[in-house]
Amino acid sequence: MILFVLEGEEREIAILKTIEELFFENKRDRIIYSFGTDIYELYRLIVDGDKDNDELYFKDVVSVLQQLEKDNPNSPINKIKDRSDVSEVYLFFDYDLQISKPGQVVDKQELNSKIEQLVSFFCDETDHGKLFVNYPMVESLRYFKSLPDPDYYKYDFPVDHLTEFKESASLFSCYGNLDFSCFRVGRRSKEITVNSICRREELSGNWRLLTVQNVEKANFICCQKNEMPTSRESITQSNVFNGQMSYYYPKGNISVLNSFPLFIYDYFGRVV
Repeated sequence: MILFVLEGEEREIAILKTIEELFFENKRDRIIYSFGTDIYELYRLIVDGDKDNDELYFKDVVSVLQQLEKDNPNSPINKIKDRSDVSEVYLFFDYDLQISKPGQVVDKQELNSKIEQLVSFFCDETDHGKLFVNYPMVESLRYFKSLPDPDYYKYDFPVDHLTEFKESASLFSCYGNLDFSCFRVGRRSKEITVNSICRREELSGNWRLLTVQNVEKANFICCQKNEMPTSRESITQSNVFNGQMSYYYPKGNISVLNSFPLFIYDYFGRVV
């Protein structure tokens, strides 16, 4: 059984359902769970211990989510009867630092430290799970002027204006929404609508281009080479995060990158 943990609902579920439909031939059991809030709340729930003494302990994410949903028998996470039934766990969250509350000052250094710990801990899908981070958020999937866009590797965004990224993507992109990458999914059923299946060939082609574009950019972030990496190990999520912190964040920016194409490349070991 494979567990996918998503930050959001509508867009992320449509993206993942599309990836399943296009690329997963094996009909193994897969569970999609929408966490409904940001990566920092996930950190709060799963981390225990004394950070001042560097004695941090990470709880099992499946157990934590089941405890969270213990009073909701209809939650998909409760379909898991035993933790050993879950062979792989993948988590998809946004980097977005803008989580301030009224009167609260955001400590960006502390938030970056939390993400660093999470990508380091969630690095193996068959163990604790593997985390994929969207920079700065899921709308990065369409942040380009054409598909493919030869300048995609150059695009970054100011850290202090991340709340404006979604609107900026709408103005910047050659696509008005994410329909170029997704089948339509029913609002209630969360399943792909029958009349959208005819777009399979179009979407498959777009995802191949998206995969190449984002994998090459991940390699640029990590190794300063806008080309396909020599191996998946070159563009691990820890390497991507370290590249962001080394090359972009000191200049007040985050390089735009989407994690779903990186997942495809990581899972299959190639562009499919």
